[in-house]
Amino acid sequence: MRRALSEYPGGSQVKIQGVEGCHKCRCRLCAMGLTPGVTVEIRSNANGSCALKVRDSDIAIDKCMAENVLVCPILEADAKALE
Repeated sequence: MRRALSEYPGGSQVKIQGVEGCHKCRCRLCAMGLTPGVTVEIRSNANGSCALKVRDSDIAIDKCMAENVLVCPILEADAKALE
């Protein structure tokens, strides 16, 4: 079940399945470590921005960029939270 990163609440753990959007947006997201196969912890997702823990770094992206990152939940509880 792939959904946009922006749809998951804070505290969720997800795995990146793909990165969409224009070339510039994809390059920027990949440069921040948001590449397919990477596990991401969503620290918070509110007020138009998304705070993430990617590998050993904390980053923040805006909602527009988060909508271009397709992910699937790692934990079953995160999948049920969206239903």
